[in-house]
Amino acid sequence: MRNTKKHNIRLGFFVAIGVLLFILGIFYIGNQINIFSKNFQISGVFTNISGLKVGNNARFSGINVGTVSKVQIINDSLVRVDLSIQENVRQFIRKDSKMEIGSEGLMGNKIVNIYTGSIDIDVVEEGDTLETIEVVQIDVIMSQLNTSTKNTAIITKNVAEITEKINREI
Repeated sequence: MRNTKKHNIRLGFFVAIGVLLFILGIFYIGNQINIFSKNFQISGVFTNISGLKVGNNARFSGINVGTVSKVQIINDSLVRVDLSIQENVRQFIRKDSKMEIGSEGLMGNKIVNIYTGSIDIDVVEEGDTLETIEVVQIDVIMSQLNTSTKNTAIITKNVAEITEKINREI
């Protein structure tokens, strides 16, 4: 009897801790994707989203203010990105603000950066589409660098052959 009571107390303790951790986890995840705050939707149209996916952060002036809520292919060359942004930052985002896809750190997750617009322009409204800035892709730069390196190697080889021929004739 005593053993059973002890086991029940332990079981109750572990169940209570498990429920508490579950609730804390829900609140943590909810805060990350802004479930518990009032939000509004804005969007932008990009030609290349560079691996951006639903759930990635949206930043305004370096502060996380929302998340990517939807990624939709419009046609063969355009992708629409919808953002869910916290209502309390609406006053700072103008209709002429711009969006850009960046990354956290050098090789980190993709994020959407929102840049400020003009003070004399109206504040964004629900469903507005902001202008986008296309950034240079690291993959493109690396590909061009690789091509340049190959060309340099060919030129160096040719110069070495020419100088070798000149040395033989002298």
